[in-house]
Amino acid sequence: MGTKVFEPSLNEERNRVEQVKLEIKLLGSPGLHYNQGQLIIPRKRERALFYFLAAEDGSKAKSILLRIFWGEQHDKGANHSLSNAIYRINRFIGEAAGVYPVLLADSETVYLNRDLFEIDLQAFDPWAESLDAYARKQFYNRDLLQGLEGTVPFYRGEFM
Repeated sequence: MGTKVFEPSLNEERNRVEQVKLEIKLLGSPGLHYNQGQLIIPRKRERALFYFLAAEDGSKAKSILLRIFWGEQHDKGANHSLSNAIYRINRFIGEAAGVYPVLLADSETVYLNRDLFEIDLQAFDPWAESLDAYARKQFYNRDLLQGLEGTVPFYRGEFM
């Protein structure tokens, strides 16, 4: 009759995604790592967009991204450039690591598919959340500094 197309079940796809973890390093010089190697997104603006989204908790309004990365272009050209950037980032990382999609977008927002990544900056999340509570009491106290000690292994040198 017809050709049968293999479609992995949702569980098979989840297992594959759990096995494929890319690492985003934002502390020190930014880097994207896969299988002990570094992936370098070829275009600088797209690389900056990718790392910006990773640093910004994985999502940002399109209007903000357009102003930051394509502020010199008119609206239609900027929207087209953002769409192309998302496509090229997805294609580059997808081909290199076998995962897709890396970036998702709706009419208002661009999202990083965080299920695919381990981000070193996330090691600071619990500490940063507790910082507000500690800061209200006193900034330099022993508990705060001890909490910070756990983040020292992630330091990789000067940023940029």
